[in-house]
Amino acid sequence: MRRLLQVIVYTVFLCTTLLSASCSGGSVPDSADDTTPAADVLQAEDLTEISVDSGSEPPFPKIVIQLGWDEPDADLDIHIIRLPDPSTSVEMGLDLFGNPTEDCFYDNCKMANDSGTSDLDWGVVGDETDNPVLQEGENAGTESGTLYGIDGQYLLLVHYYKDEAGAIEVLPDMEIFLGPVLLNWIITKETLEENSIWVAAALRCQHGMCEVIQIDQIFPVPN
Repeated sequence: MRRLLQVIVYTVFLCTTLLSASCSGGSVPDSADDTTPAADVLQAEDLTEISVDSGSEPPFPKIVIQLGWDEPDADLDIHIIRLPDPSTSVEMGLDLFGNPTEDCFYDNCKMANDSGTSDLDWGVVGDETDNPVLQEGENAGTESGTLYGIDGQYLLLVHYYKDEAGAIEVLPDMEIFLGPVLLNWIITKETLEENSIWVAAALRCQHGMCEVIQIDQIFPVPN
C-alpha cells in the first residue's frame, strides 16, 4: 500500500513539475535511458534535471535530503559524498565512501556544535553554520540530511547497513528540497538488499544554481 501511494503521489509531483518547470526557471530534459553508463551519468544531458537559483553568496539556503523506507527493522544511512570535480564518475565517487573528510555520514556528520551542524568544514572556512549535518527521524524508517548550496558536486546515496530481522528487501525513497522547493522525489525502481548502496542522485551547485541529476542505481559496497 505504501509503495502504491508513493507511485501515485510521485506521478502527481512529476506531472506538476513538468507543467511548471518553464514558469519556475527550471528545466526537465528527457529521462535517462536505462543503458546510460554509470561512469557518464554526471555529464549526461538526457537525465532528469531541475535547477533552482540558490544564491551565490552566504548565507546559503539549506538543501534538505529526506530519506524514507518501508521496513522499520532495516538500518539505512544517508551518505553525502563531496566530489573533487564535475568529471568525477559515480564509480570514482564511490571510492570516497566512508572517507572521513569527503563523505558526510553517521560516523562524522552528527550534530557537534552550538550551530546544530557537524564539524565537517565544507562551507566558508571556519564558519560552522554552513557545515552539513545528518539527523535520525522521529519515526522508524526515516533520516534526513542538511547541506548548503555552496559551489560543488555531491553524490547523494543510501547505504543499507543491516537489518534486525534478516534478509529484508527495502524500498527507499528520497526527497530533495532547496529551501521550500521540492527539487526531486526519487523512488528506487529496485529493492535494496543488505550491505548494498543506492546512488539516488547527484547534486551540482555552480554560480548560484543548484540542480539535481537523478541516477537511481544500486552498487555493491566498495571494498
